[in-house]
Amino acid sequence: MKRDFVPKQAVVRRNHHSLILALVLALVLLKTSNGRAQAWSGILDPSRAANWAQAGIPGGIPNRTTVCRTVSPSGRTDSTDMDAIDEAIKACAGTDEVVLLKPGKYTITHGLIFNGVSGVTLRGAGPNATKLVFTGTVACGESADVCIMGSSGWSENYPGSTTWTAGYSQGTAKITVQSASDLHVGQIIDLDQRQDAIGITRPPNGASESNGVITIRTTIAHGYRAGQCVGIGGVRVAGYDGWYTIAAVPSPTTFRYHLTCKGETAHTGLSASGGGAATVDTGGVYVSDVPGATSDEAGGVGRVCPDSNDPSCLPGEISQRNQMELKQITAISGNQITLDPPLELPNWRAPQAPGVWWTGNHAKLDGIESMTLDYTSDNGGQATGGIVFLNSYECWARSIRSIRGDRDHVWLKQSARIDIVDNYFFGQKSGGEMSYGVETYNGDSDDLVQNNICQHIVTCIMNGTDTGSVYAYNYAFDGGYKVANWLTPLISGNHDFSAYDLFEGNDAPAISIDDVHGTGTAITAFRNRLRGQDTPAKTNSLNSVVVSAFDRFANFAGNVLGTPDGQEVYQGEDATGSGYVWNVGAQAEDYDVPDDPLTVSSLLRWGNYDVVSDEVRWSLAEVPTAVFTFLGASSPPSTDVLPASFYLKARPAFWQTTWGTPPWPAIGPGVTGGGAPDGIGGHSYAIPAQLCSMHTPIDPAYQHAWGVKRATWSYGKATLTIGSNILVAHDTVTVSGINPSGYDGIFALTSRTASTVTYALPEDPGAYASGGTVTWPNVLLFN
Repeated sequence: MKRDFVPKQAVVRRNHHSLILALVLALVLLKTSNGRAQAWSGILDPSRAANWAQAGIPGGIPNRTTVCRTVSPSGRTDSTDMDAIDEAIKACAGTDEVVLLKPGKYTITHGLIFNGVSGVTLRGAGPNATKLVFTGTVACGESADVCIMGSSGWSENYPGSTTWTAGYSQGTAKITVQSASDLHVGQIIDLDQRQDAIGITRPPNGASESNGVITIRTTIAHGYRAGQCVGIGGVRVAGYDGWYTIAAVPSPTTFRYHLTCKGETAHTGLSASGGGAATVDTGGVYVSDVPGATSDEAGGVGRVCPDSNDPSCLPGEISQRNQMELKQITAISGNQITLDPPLELPNWRAPQAPGVWWTGNHAKLDGIESMTLDYTSDNGGQATGGIVFLNSYECWARSIRSIRGDRDHVWLKQSARIDIVDNYFFGQKSGGEMSYGVETYNGDSDDLVQNNICQHIVTCIMNGTDTGSVYAYNYAFDGGYKVANWLTPLISGNHDFSAYDLFEGNDAPAISIDDVHGTGTAITAFRNRLRGQDTPAKTNSLNSVVVSAFDRFANFAGNVLGTPDGQEVYQGEDATGSGYVWNVGAQAEDYDVPDDPLTVSSLLRWGNYDVVSDEVRWSLAEVPTAVFTFLGASSPPSTDVLPASFYLKARPAFWQTTWGTPPWPAIGPGVTGGGAPDGIGGHSYAIPAQLCSMHTPIDPAYQHAWGVKRATWSYGKATLTIGSNILVAHDTVTVSGINPSGYDGIFALTSRTASTVTYALPEDPGAYASGGTVTWPNVLLFN
C-alpha cells in the first residue's frame, strides 16, 4: 500500500533557541565509555552508535619498502608463474617485507594462497603494468583466486571454546569466561550467543495438529506465555509456518495455538512434522533467522547446536548462533579477559548462553596491492571469491583492478580490521543474485571498505554477519543485474545478522537493508548520495532507501536522496513498490513474513534532503524516543550542525585527486553549489572515486567492437544487427555513430541473439540510415 506519511507541509523545524539547553545536556550524556565525545555526539544516541574511528588497521596500512623476493613473468601458460609466486610468499613469511611482481602478464593456474603466512605484502608494479590472469582457483573454505588465510577452522570445525559467564554490557572491554586456560594475549576470538529463536523437535514429534489445534514441541525450554505472538518457520510440512497466538503452554517445551496473530483460524488436516524454529519478538533488538517468519531464506552462518565442541549447547538443543563479534585479547587476569575493541552490541545476556570460540592462528598483516586480477577464465562459480580473507586480521587489498568476479571480488570470512581501499571492481559473470563486489560473511568486525569503484556489479557491498565496520566514499554505477531495468543497490545488508555498521559518503543507486536471510540493528547511513537511479537508467524498483521488516534502529542523517521523476512518493511500505524515497517496514518477499511497525517507529531520520519534499527535513516526528528492549529511550538529536564525518578526524589523504579536490564534506544538507553529474539541489559534489571513474579512459585491451548493419525500433525497444557476438542479456554496451543519433548512448541489453542485440529506448529515433558501432566492455585503464 502506497502512503506518503509526512507531506512537505507537515515538516516540523527545530526551534534553534531550544537547542542550547539540549546541546549542553547532550555533551554530558553523549560520551563513549572512555569519556571522549564521538563525532556523532549530538546526532546519535550512544546506544545506537559505535566508535567507528577504530575500523580498519590501526594506524593504517604498513608502508613496506624492503623487497624480500622479486618475481618476473615467465611468458608460459603452465603453473610456472603461480609456483614462483607461491614459493616467494612462503619464503618471505614473517619478514614484514615485499614480494615484488615485475611488470607483465602472469598465468595463475590454480590460484594463489597465503596459507598460515603473516607479514607479507604481494605488490605489483601497478594495475596497468602487472596483470595476473587466473585459469583456476584454490581451496579456501570454498574456493578463491587469491586466498589469505590463517587456520582453516570454521564455525562448524573449530579447535576450542568456553562459556562466557559475565560482562555483557554494551561498551565494556572486560568479560569473564568459564576458563581462560587455552587463551593468550594477542589471540583473536569469536563471541556469539543463541539467536532469539529455538529449534523445534525434528519429525515426527515437533509439530502436530488435532481438531484445529496445533502443538509445537521445542528442543529446550522456550519461556513463552499464552497470548504471545509466535513465529514458526522451516517446518517441513506446509501450513505450520507463519505467525500465531499462543493459546496454552502445557509444559516448558510445548505450546499450542489455533489462531493466527491476525485472528484467522490455523490450518487443519496437517500431517505430523517438525524441524524449523519458533521465535517471539523481543520488542527491540531482535536476532532471528526463521525462514517464513522473520526472513525469506535460511542463512546458516555461525555455530549451531547440537555441537559436541560447544559447552554452551544444552542437551538436545537445536539452535543457531549467528550473533557474533570478533575481538582481540589484550590482557588476561584469571578468567577475566580484556577485549579490543569493546563490546558493540547491547543485547548480550545470560539466557542466550553466550560463548567464546577460536579457530587457531589468524593471518596477520598480509596485503595484496597494485596489480590487475583477471578472473574471466578462472572456471569458478557462485562459491568462488576473488580475494578471500579467511581467519585474517589487519590485512588489506589496495590499488587492485579486479575484473569479472564470480560470487564476489573480495570475500571477508571470520576476519576483522581488514582494509579494502582504493580499488576498482568491474563486472560479474552471472549478473544474478549472488554477484557482489565486497562481501562480509560469518562473523566479521571493524573492517574498512573505503574509496572503491564498483562498475557493472549487481551489489557493490553485501553486508552479512558484520559488526562495527565502515563502508565509506565508494562509488557504484551500472548495476548489471540480469533482470532488465531493475535498480540494484550499492549496499545490501543483513544476510543473517549485521549491526552497528556505518555507511558514509557513498555515491550509489540505493541502500537496501533487507530481511532475506535475517534481521539487523542500528545500521547508520551518513552523508550518502543515494540516487534512486542508475546509469544506464532503470525503470523498476526505483527506491532510494529500503529498510525491510525487522531491520530496526537504523539511523539516516545528512543524506541526499532521490532523482527527479524517479521518486514521487516520500514513504511507502510495499515490498514490490517503486518510486519511493523511503520504502520501510515491509516484508521483502515471502508471504508469511509480516510487515514490522517497529522498523518504522525505531527509524531515525535527521537532516536528509529528498526530491519529494524538496528541502532538508529536521523533523522531530522522524526521531524515535520510545523505550525499546535492550536500547531504552534514545536522546533526540540536539543540533542541526552535522560533522564532516562520523569516523574521520580530518579530510583524508585520498581526497586530493588528479582531477581536483572536492569540498570536504562533499555531500549533505549544508553543501551548496555542488556540481556532481548525478547531484540534486546543489547538495553533492563528485567524490574522489566518482572523479576517477569519470576521467579514467577505457582500456582498449579489453574492449570489443561490432559494426552495426541494421537498426529497428518497435514498442520502446531498439534492435541492432551486429553479426556474431559474445554478448549476454545483462551486458552494458556503448552505441555510437548511428545515423540517426537517437540510437546512440549507453544501454543495458534486455535480450540478444546470435546476430542481434536489443535494449530499451523509449522514443522512436527514426528509420536507420547508416553507420554505427557497438562496444563492450568499458573496463577502465585504472591505475
